[in-house]
Amino acid sequence: EYGETNSSAWRPYMWPIKVVMCLAIILMILQASAEFFKDIARIQDKEI
Repeated sequence: EYGETNSSAWRPYMWPIKVVMCLAIILMILQASAEFFKDIARIQDKEI
């Protein structure tokens, strides 16, 4: 929906909040995958 706002008294726009949430989720997935691959390398006794 275009122009979506919150129903509070100061009615902020919601799109900046949603964009930040999506970026945070993407960064968390990247961090988790990096940790996963580091653990795999550690199990196989390889240098990173």
